[in-house]
Amino acid sequence: MDEYEIQEEKFADLKAEWWDLVRRCKQANTIFLVPEWQEPWVDVDLNADGQSPLSIRLKGTLVGLAIIRRDDGDVSFSADTNLCDYLDFLVDPDYEQGVFDAFLEYASDQSWQTIDFQGLQVGSPIVEMLPQIAREIGHSVEITEWDVAPYAALPDTWDDYLTGMRKKDRHELRRKRRRLEEAGGFQYRVIKEMGTELERLMDEFFRLMRISREDKAQFLNEEREEFFRNLIFSMAGLGYLRLHVLEERETVVSAALGFSYNGTFFLYNSGFDTAYSSLSVGLLIKAYSIENAILEGDDKFDFLRTNEPYKYHLGGQDQIVYRCFIELADAM
Repeated sequence: MDEYEIQEEKFADLKAEWWDLVRRCKQANTIFLVPEWQEPWVDVDLNADGQSPLSIRLKGTLVGLAIIRRDDGDVSFSADTNLCDYLDFLVDPDYEQGVFDAFLEYASDQSWQTIDFQGLQVGSPIVEMLPQIAREIGHSVEITEWDVAPYAALPDTWDDYLTGMRKKDRHELRRKRRRLEEAGGFQYRVIKEMGTELERLMDEFFRLMRISREDKAQFLNEEREEFFRNLIFSMAGLGYLRLHVLEERETVVSAALGFSYNGTFFLYNSGFDTAYSSLSVGLLIKAYSIENAILEGDDKFDFLRTNEPYKYHLGGQDQIVYRCFIELADAM
């Protein structure tokens, strides 16, 4: 029988192997699970004690990795689900059974009481395989639909995308775009690289987030702004950053932060100046980002979690995001 080794390891010591593992995990190969995404949050998390990467190795090779938080006997993913739309247990597809067997044995040895994994995409091995393994050894498992994350499959051209939209939505989008063009003086562009311009536009992005909606102003506290800044610089360095801005001459009136990774564009957050609401600049910056993703050759546009109406007006359709809750047998 293969012997799996489980231990806590430091982020810095894992980075190269982490990248190799996430690329092997087709279902979990998402921007939210790359090491550069996880590291900034730990750096600014004031409650970082009790969270760490839990590695699972077979003959020295990393075949499983879970970034977890322990609160007494209750275990969950360490990342803030307000900042990470998708989370998962990174498992080499060739070793899923062995990794989960070893993980559950470790959980019992550590006297964990519950395991609560949220933010799981369709096809996650936590949804597809872990429940059966856990139930076979007496644990209680509940899989629930936790949220939705609208998305759109991207065709080869913007015209094809428009054709696939609902007739009313297509008409409204064309009308709003035409009205902006007729107003004149507006310019759309995308920032991808490090530099003083990125720093300036990043400040504008935060300003627009805060003034566009009260809930966004409350969300963007000092700690989360620091996370955003670290993340933006990291993603720019890796080539994944896409900061979309719409300007009236030199004034930024709307902005959308996103990332292009592994064939998918992830629309992460946005903001706009409410003084320009009559020109629908908040909606249009998102439409421009869809068109840009098509031009760059992405296959999927992910609006990410929550069912805000604009996502469906722009062609989104739901995909389910799951939660897996396990109560260990010894705790029942």
